[in-house]
Amino acid sequence: MSRISIRIICSIVLSVFIAAITIGAVSSSLAAMIMKEETYQKFQYMSASYANRFSLLLSEVVTAIHTFSSTVTNDFKIDDFRNDNNYRNHYMNKTNGILQDIILQNTSIQGIYLAINPEITGNLYES
Repeated sequence: MSRISIRIICSIVLSVFIAAITIGAVSSSLAAMIMKEETYQKFQYMSASYANRFSLLLSEVVTAIHTFSSTVTNDFKIDDFRNDNNYRNHYMNKTNGILQDIILQNTSIQGIYLAINPEITGNLYES
């Protein structure tokens, strides 16, 4: 009788051990799949966040350039430029001041390059 009870106990222990290994393996694989999906979603959201932040910086730059362009267009006097040799220096200094103010107000801009169209003036002036 003791041999039968030992075999029964061994069978119960073996079946419990097999069940524990099976449940552990299944739960480990499910946890790995869930973690993989969570990681993928996190990286997807992070990349979308970076793309949105970069898009916002570009739209700020575009707005600042449009502001600068309209200021320069409204302020430039072609007749004064052609008649007065000092107008170019005065205009460039004033434009550099405006540009510096725009850059200081908008941290996303590192710099803007200004060139006066040579077709208008006959010469190319840069800032």
